[in-house]
Amino acid sequence: TGLDSVVLASASPYVKSWWIAPPVASTPGKSVEEETADEQPFLAADFDPSAAGWKEVPDAGDVADLNHHVSPRAPMVGYLATWIQSPDDRIARVRLGSDDGVRVWCNGSLAWSHAIHRPITPDADRFDIPLHAGWNLLLLKVRNDDGGYGLAVRLADFDGNLRCATRTD
Repeated sequence: TGLDSVVLASASPYVKSWWIAPPVASTPGKSVEEETADEQPFLAADFDPSAAGWKEVPDAGDVADLNHHVSPRAPMVGYLATWIQSPDDRIARVRLGSDDGVRVWCNGSLAWSHAIHRPITPDADRFDIPLHAGWNLLLLKVRNDDGGYGLAVRLADFDGNLRCATRTD
């Protein structure tokens, strides 16, 4: 008996709880890195997605189908937010897959940007975010160029202490 290969895969759970903004139409040929007029208020420390008219999706599944939750139209931009509760200050590894380009902010600071046209592959992007003790706002922007439209996010949480939620109470 021989061993051909060993594949190590993350066992971290997917983020399933999201606030999802109403769809934002985009212009053909633009990228996810283009700022929309609506974007700045989303980055404010006191941003309240419920008051802004976002819908709460407590279980979007491992791969959030943004054609269903945002809009099947293209080009389109969707915004999603969740809170991450951390027991201490730490650096957390994010594993993300998107269809298509994606930008990520943690507590109002840009943490990741990938202007790309691709099908969704979970864990395709990996990057770190700084978390402080308590609740941290994670905001994502996903652009749909055409066809499929989705997002898969998980946090490498080796000690199982991070919690994602749509509510901080």
